[in-house]
Amino acid sequence: HCNNADFFPFAGSCETLAVVTNVAARCGLGTGRYGMTELDGPHACTEGTKVSTFLWMRRWLLADAAAPAIDGAACRAIDRAYKPEAYDQGLSPKDVNVTPNGRISELPGYRSVFDLLRDELKACEGMRPKRTAAELGKVAAARAGIRSLEQIGFHRREVDYTTLDDGTTVVRELYEFADGLPVPAVTFIPVGGRPKGAELVLDDTGRARHAERVRAALKEGRAIMFADLACTGETLTPRPKIYRKLSDDMVSAMLLTLGRSLVGVRAEEMLVIARELAARTGHAPNVVAHGSTCVAAAHAVAARRDLFQKVDLRQLPLSWTKAVETSAVINFVNVVRGALKDYDWTDLVPQHD
Repeated sequence: HCNNADFFPFAGSCETLAVVTNVAARCGLGTGRYGMTELDGPHACTEGTKVSTFLWMRRWLLADAAAPAIDGAACRAIDRAYKPEAYDQGLSPKDVNVTPNGRISELPGYRSVFDLLRDELKACEGMRPKRTAAELGKVAAARAGIRSLEQIGFHRREVDYTTLDDGTTVVRELYEFADGLPVPAVTFIPVGGRPKGAELVLDDTGRARHAERVRAALKEGRAIMFADLACTGETLTPRPKIYRKLSDDMVSAMLLTLGRSLVGVRAEEMLVIARELAARTGHAPNVVAHGSTCVAAAHAVAARRDLFQKVDLRQLPLSWTKAVETSAVINFVNVVRGALKDYDWTDLVPQHD
């Protein structure tokens, strides 16, 4: 069902139905199994919504062939005629609950999702083989879906090239990926154009807070680049207020349904950008990653250690193991499906002398 004045775009619901219907037909599932009831009004679960849902459940969950067909016009009429103040369901507020206090967690034998995850974690830890760093890098790249550089289609476009009064060169550019988001980047090159080193800074909150880091790098003669990987900085698309904190998670969840991960997408972007930065400066860059970009950085370095010098990870997310053990919420943006069977992301962090 879909409300035509919902904050979810109605056109998107129609497109989704078309895709689902097409896939169902290709799988031989026939017609009627999937459909959409359009109702008037904003986001809500109305009486018409409930009627259409119950009818669908009767037909497809109970295999009740006698269940009436869903009538969208009738459901809209139910919504228009419904008056909450005139409706008596015949139950007290407590009787409405299907459990004594309305919480299934109080039922005997209840086990939470994290209880089940901890069971799986224990089994995974017992089956992980020991691997060298090189072997682990290959496994991590495969799990995250990180392709070789030759397989990643991209185009680098220079947007602006400016020389400041003090001789510093500022290059603004855009990395346009064939199957992903464009990644904006800005590079500061010290006076003389022959840097003594290079640094790649990644921050899921954007680059605005790093002015002092730029000054320090230029003073030491190092080039410094800031790149807004997918769903960070300029590429973080605003969402409705209720979901604003989860905007990158929404993209991550969609990628996971397609068998990909945002970790892998970001890692591929890193590999391309690091190689380009090294070609321009003559130095493999040090990487300084913050927040959720740390997980992608660890995977990128594990996949191609030769493209980077040192790795500095800051404001690290919890390890996957720790998140499961402590029942902490771990965002989809940091997830690689099935990876805990082989490694935890913190296992990929290189140890420096």
